[in-house]
Amino acid sequence: RYNVGQNIAIKMHSDGYKTSMEELVQMWYDEVKDFDARQVSRY
Repeated sequence: RYNVGQNIAIKMHSDGYKTSMEELVQMWYDEVKDFDARQVSRY
């Protein structure tokens, strides 16, 4: 099995929280490139 967990997004700026939902979703999607698919085996 591979490690799984919950994912929550927050992006802070010196002016406070100014991140749109679209930007947060894009940040999650951009993490795909960091995932090692070799950690997942067929079931």
